[in-house]
Amino acid sequence: MTIVGFAKHSSTTPMKQLKPILDTIRRHQGRYLLCRFITPCVRMSAVQAVAEDLEGSAFSLSMYNFPGSLGCSADYLDALFPVGTIIAIREPTFKTATQGPYPIVRVDSPTDIVFVESHNQILNISHWSTGPHILMSLPFPTTTEGWKARGNAFFKAAQWLPAALAYSYGIALDKDAIVLYLNRSEAYLRLKFYSGALADVQRVLSAPGISDAFRGKALAREGKAEYARGNYQDAERKFDAWCQIHPDDKEIPAWIIRCQQRTRESRTGEYDWARLFKLSLTDPHLDDVADYQGPIEVRQVQGRGGGRGVVATRDIKVGELLLVSKPFVSIYEQDLRAGGHTVAINLLTSRTESHTQSATVSHAIQKIYGNPELHALVFHLYAGPSYPSPPLSYPPAIPQEPIHVDMLSSNIDIDVAQLEAICSHNCFAPISLQQPHYAHGGQPQDANKALAEEGTGLYLLPSLFNHACAANATRCCIGDVMLIRARESIRAGDEITIPYINHSSYEERTKDLRQWLPNGCDCWLCGEDRKDMEDARLRRDKLAEELAEELKFVRLCRSSLARVRFLEKQLAATYSSSRGPVDLKPLMASAQHAIAKMLIQIDPHAMKEAVAEDKRALQSLGFVLPDERSTGPSPASANSLGLPITTDRIPSATSFSEPIFIIFGMVQSFLKLKDEANAVKWLRAALWILDMSVGGGKNFFMAFMDSTLQYLGLKKFAKRVL
Repeated sequence: MTIVGFAKHSSTTPMKQLKPILDTIRRHQGRYLLCRFITPCVRMSAVQAVAEDLEGSAFSLSMYNFPGSLGCSADYLDALFPVGTIIAIREPTFKTATQGPYPIVRVDSPTDIVFVESHNQILNISHWSTGPHILMSLPFPTTTEGWKARGNAFFKAAQWLPAALAYSYGIALDKDAIVLYLNRSEAYLRLKFYSGALADVQRVLSAPGISDAFRGKALAREGKAEYARGNYQDAERKFDAWCQIHPDDKEIPAWIIRCQQRTRESRTGEYDWARLFKLSLTDPHLDDVADYQGPIEVRQVQGRGGGRGVVATRDIKVGELLLVSKPFVSIYEQDLRAGGHTVAINLLTSRTESHTQSATVSHAIQKIYGNPELHALVFHLYAGPSYPSPPLSYPPAIPQEPIHVDMLSSNIDIDVAQLEAICSHNCFAPISLQQPHYAHGGQPQDANKALAEEGTGLYLLPSLFNHACAANATRCCIGDVMLIRARESIRAGDEITIPYINHSSYEERTKDLRQWLPNGCDCWLCGEDRKDMEDARLRRDKLAEELAEELKFVRLCRSSLARVRFLEKQLAATYSSSRGPVDLKPLMASAQHAIAKMLIQIDPHAMKEAVAEDKRALQSLGFVLPDERSTGPSPASANSLGLPITTDRIPSATSFSEPIFIIFGMVQSFLKLKDEANAVKWLRAALWILDMSVGGGKNFFMAFMDSTLQYLGLKKFAKRVL
């Protein structure tokens, strides 16, 4: 079991300013504990072992969040913390054990752990009362060559962190051991410690008289590290320099092309969404894509958590791309070791957490540990009312030069308690778009809903967008890459909001939003729901449950149709006559679309009546249909594209899939009525909705809707007319 949110101590005092602990029972502030492992480690919720202090007192040691240890094997732990390893723990915490009578030493932050090499001056003033060696422990290398050999053996076994640690021990013996920096840089690349890798290869390249072989390897690794850090032009220059030395290398030209593609994406916001979508079906982690920031910036916004929000820097059109963001970290169930299960309780949100949510903190720690310059990007996010308000501007300035990473002693301090609070307030579920499909009985299924609990992602700039149920922007993920687009036209200086959740029920929204908005949402949709009064809202939710139950076992008979019609009328009675700028009544749409389907199934000649019901369903979702208006001219926004819906906004009641499913039913009906002109117009409306919500035009539409169009018999028609 893991508990998130209780008080944790992470030291901020440099090691050289601490004094040794002489009595493990008493004070720890301002002191360090020197100890060594006397048993092998095991992995439970933490890495656990028995250690002894200088006086020979044995105690249980629990180390949480150490990089690379989540779900690792026993062999990996033996390589990382072999018996006899000496560490100094900065300002350790003594805790009452949950099992057994003896207290434990708990370490929450890996930056509190200092590996003590054999020649460290601390050992010159220390004496182990039980003798200098641990019984049955293997000897440690005493030379740089010995540590190099050990590191190489770990590397060949794909044990990247033990390899990097071994190279670090060797470098501690010889600060000019260039080959160890070069070897460690490759281990760091495998660990995604890109700052550490870059600092090491720059150390190699600055050394006098290095061989062409070393220079070539360093340039290639420097290019890969810069690419991973998002510095695509710098990376391209490094790969060009590598080509000057090795013109026959066939791998590097491909890297140069990738750098150019990423540079173009980051500048123009133009992406091949269809290609990325197909890749995401195999692996949701999409590294080969650049971040993009459109006409937005972070400004002070009164009355919001953290006092900040995202605003438009110029006028924005509906469907315009505002942001593409890779996650700081993202975790899916498939990333975690099979066969284990962790129960996590979050005291900050008073909820249990999924396995991926509890793992997010450890993965974020590992990334910061190996990329120290990113520390401020994370710790300038909102951490809740218990912490000082973050700076009003974002992102903070971060060092352009890489920061050296020493596995023996971290040069940054990671406050784990604050990081837990940050993750509790800023994580999203990176629900990767999946192809919609039809279940037994022909009911459309949005596959993305089933994936809601399968992943967790910590995003940086997306976390600065505040919530509104009726938001003016929409978000979705292709793989773990989040993209945000405008749902409607937005004026320069206006705040841009996104929906954190999509629930038609006001009560459900309010409950789920409590951790972010304890006073509730102040958008116009919630205002309209509050006007309907609590009794009406509760009756509406009850009717929605009855409707969902009725639709599970649809009987193709007039009595069942009558029952659904009755529920639809009862739902209508729970709404006021006019609701907001688009008369939004989302829960009615399900009933109206169900009526349309049942009409056709009972009477194949009832196509026109079914189309009319589906049009009513779209209107309930907030779409404006100019041809259905009884008075007044058609809006110019609808005429400009020749679509049967207005194009000044994408209603925000549900995901884009619900109206598209409704429209597909209408297209089928029009084709059966031999009305191809209307079928084409409505299919183009479905394309427009998806394009404004995600992007990618026809190519993405055909890729994303492939199985659905095939099932409905519309694939050939869509290829021909779109």
